[in-house]
Amino acid sequence: MNLYAAPTTIDPADCERIGANLYAIRSEWKPLPPVEKHRAVIAYYAGAMKGDAVFSNISGAVMRDLPLPRQIPYRPHCYSTARRKSAGSLIQWHLSAAALDFDRVGVARVAKSERVLVDLATSIDAAATLTALNHCLAHDHFSVSALEGYLRRNTGVHGSKRLRSLLPFANGGCESPLETIAWLAIYSAGLTMPELQVKIADAGGFAGRVDMHWQTGRRSLIVELDGKVKYTDREVLFKEKKREDRITEAGHRVLRFTWQDIQSGRLVSRLKDIGIPERRNFGRKFPHWDTARAIGAQTSKFAEKALLF
Repeated sequence: MNLYAAPTTIDPADCERIGANLYAIRSEWKPLPPVEKHRAVIAYYAGAMKGDAVFSNISGAVMRDLPLPRQIPYRPHCYSTARRKSAGSLIQWHLSAAALDFDRVGVARVAKSERVLVDLATSIDAAATLTALNHCLAHDHFSVSALEGYLRRNTGVHGSKRLRSLLPFANGGCESPLETIAWLAIYSAGLTMPELQVKIADAGGFAGRVDMHWQTGRRSLIVELDGKVKYTDREVLFKEKKREDRITEAGHRVLRFTWQDIQSGRLVSRLKDIGIPERRNFGRKFPHWDTARAIGAQTSKFAEKALLF
């Protein structure tokens, strides 16, 4: 996706004005999802970056493929030890006392995942931040103990206290935003928590790995969580049906839920009807903070509507 400083080489009628002195071809720009638009703006500015400028916050999450709110702005977040003005560019500059550690991601210098998460905690709500944190754990960006050490060394950085409050709820077994939001709904309802990513075997050996598992009496309950595009291929759908048949024949009860089931409360009510007991010790209250205005989004109870999937 090419961006232009001025519509001098193309017909102005075909241009979409993105910001001050920044244009794109309308027919190419309009269909792009917000993530790709943000990446295009980063790529445009990254080539001309000088000094110690490093992308982080929402921009760092975009470049590292972390799950993010749908309302991703065009303006990239960039840190520098020198004061810079945003006039004439879309970049939202942040002053940093020290240069940020970074990795080269494509053409851009992007902050380490730990710092990206700290900054995200100042821009998106707690549930959305937890989905990004769990994604990092599931994909081995770092361990919980390594993140704890990082936060101890950076206690003065804005957002570190918020991120630290999420550590008791961090779980790399939640491999997708949908699984994190479902886990939060179950936790907040005070129900007994499931085992995650459990391997199930039958007489023929390994039958499959399931999202959530409870042992209820002599028969276990399995919950599978399905996004909109999980099974678009008929062959994949057939294999999934065969896998579920094996798990069911092995004596397990299988239930499937979607985003809409979590949003409507059907997941929790169904688990209660089945007989999943409440926890004796409720545990910590999940922290909440409202940063919806920073991204122009409306924050829902568990941020289901604000997550990409």
